[in-house]
Amino acid sequence: MTRNLLLLAICLLPTTSHVAALQPPNGTTTVILVRHAERVQGEGDVAISDRGRERANALARLLVDADVHAIITSQLLRTQQTADPIAKLKAIKPVVLPADNLDAVVERIRSMKSGTVLVVHHSNTVPALVEKLGGKTPPIQDDEFDRLILLTIPSTGSPSVVTLRYGGSSPM
Repeated sequence: MTRNLLLLAICLLPTTSHVAALQPPNGTTTVILVRHAERVQGEGDVAISDRGRERANALARLLVDADVHAIITSQLLRTQQTADPIAKLKAIKPVVLPADNLDAVVERIRSMKSGTVLVVHHSNTVPALVEKLGGKTPPIQDDEFDRLILLTIPSTGSPSVVTLRYGGSSPM
């Protein structure tokens, strides 16, 4: 039932609209997962690029009306910079957890019991997190930055996954 309501709400939204704040049943957790935005060239802990800043701002515009009340990022600068615009709009201090400790991310999400959380992570960890939370999604390609996954975890029953795209298109 929750998935059907979510799909209906998404279908009714104009393509330029925001994600509306849905009121899921008590005990339902909604997890919004995205990979960090485009980064500058280089190795290590690099910042997001100008295009990445555009994508981070597009994410903020998309989620401004969503009932996000928690944000989780990895320790790397690019995930934090991607989350920064929405974190500022919502006055939320993101929780920073190590990228190599997905169990800590899952534990933090499950401890919420209900509500909506944004997780900004990496191409290899987003699909792994979806799987650890009971859903499925294909691998994220190296040049793919526009996938947004809505994972709904009801208090009973199986999680549901909806995949959307946001911001400018990634090469296909």
